[in-house]
Amino acid sequence: MLAIGLLCKFDYKVKVVKKPDENWQYDVRIKWLFGLIKRSMKSDNEIAEKTDAAEGLTSSTPSPEPETKTENRVNRKSKKKHKEKKGASRFKNLNLDSILRIVGYTLSLLKKLFAAFRPRRIVVRGRYGASSPDVTGKVLAAIYAASAALNIRTNVSGDFENEILILDIRAMGYFRLWAVIVPAVRYILRPEIWRLLFPKRSKQEKIERRKTKKEAKKIKREAKRKKLEVDENGHRI
Repeated sequence: MLAIGLLCKFDYKVKVVKKPDENWQYDVRIKWLFGLIKRSMKSDNEIAEKTDAAEGLTSSTPSPEPETKTENRVNRKSKKKHKEKKGASRFKNLNLDSILRIVGYTLSLLKKLFAAFRPRRIVVRGRYGASSPDVTGKVLAAIYAASAALNIRTNVSGDFENEILILDIRAMGYFRLWAVIVPAVRYILRPEIWRLLFPKRSKQEKIERRKTKKEAKKIKREAKRKKLEVDENGHRI
């Protein structure tokens, strides 16, 4: 089963549409095992509009946040700052030669991933018009030049009177898991990448990590205790 999963093709289709006075819409469909297993992802503007409207209604009458929420927020911010400092300290210990190697390995990985996911067919249709006919002509020329270089089927007409953008982009292709997993594993197992992702902690760092864990547990216990402190009517003290 593992060999089948690694060697079988994942067929995918991507559709991106832009209409006048509307947001970008996308539709991604993936098929595996000759269509026995399917997965689709779509953009839903109606749900987004409803959530935006709900946020607008709730934001007009904000409710006071309890102390536990503010404490959790402060705790999350402190953790984020700690991670950023940690990441910065990892790069400080690298010399120029190691940084150049890491950049080279990363570019090589991105190249292999792009080759694995590269669409086998891209079709672009639409209509474009800018504020002036000169700009419209230049943009259309650039679009057709790029399409010829990248082997993309393009049928975009120009509107030299109105400012408009209508696009229908469709991409089809396939990928295999082994073509993604093997380069990623090789990339992680490189000595420079491994030391960057999983650095050895010193004794002082281990002690500080234990202290932060203890402080986090203490904050959680205090938050629970404050939550349980209520009077006879059920109001928080």
